[in-house]
Amino acid sequence: MPLDPLPLVVLGASMQSPEAPHTIRAEIETFLKMPVTEQQVLEAFRTLEASGLVAVDSHGPHPPPNDVWFMATRAGRQAVDRDWDTVFPSKEAKGDA
Repeated sequence: MPLDPLPLVVLGASMQSPEAPHTIRAEIETFLKMPVTEQQVLEAFRTLEASGLVAVDSHGPHPPPNDVWFMATRAGRQAVDRDWDTVFPSKEAKGDA
């Protein structure tokens, strides 16, 4: 079963470099055409982390929820490749939320 849209876009955004909620929230909101909070992005990261699709890359220097930076794992990159076209058949930009 493919990932839901929000976690999939969060995962895609963390494939090229470590990301924190504040670094990708606005682009995700634009991509999904719906309001998204930094807390929702963090929750998506935590769900992805529990599934082994992202890992914590570093901490700081911002206050929560932006103090943890995540990077996609090999399994995460495979999940984006597997799920992207199913979830977003008309969107091309994997990892460019």
